[in-house]
Amino acid sequence: MKHLFILVTFLFSTSVLAETHTVKLGAISFEPEILTIKKGDTVKWVNELGVGHTVTADPKFIKTKMYDVPLVKKNPEFFNSAKSETDYMLKGAVYSHKFRLKGKYIYFCIPHQVAGMVGRIIVK
Repeated sequence: MKHLFILVTFLFSTSVLAETHTVKLGAISFEPEILTIKKGDTVKWVNELGVGHTVTADPKFIKTKMYDVPLVKKNPEFFNSAKSETDYMLKGAVYSHKFRLKGKYIYFCIPHQVAGMVGRIIVK
């Protein structure tokens, strides 16, 4: 019974410590562009404009030779709001990802990667 109490206490305290951070999708930017969070935190991307965007940290969608986008291949894990190259987040759309692995993440918007719409998440 004592072990069950310790386990329940640990699980409860871990979930309470996790935070949700919001990144806004601008015309051709992520705001903030760089975000530092803790392992177990969730990032929520919100598109408040009418411009279609994606939140993509998956190297198979890279279409440019920008200096930082190839670093996507080094992400500890991959994630993507889009199921295809044209599956954009429209006005009011929200995408969330829980970061379970520490490290540096580079992500980008598929249609705006050439314009430099790139963001960074640092998970400590």
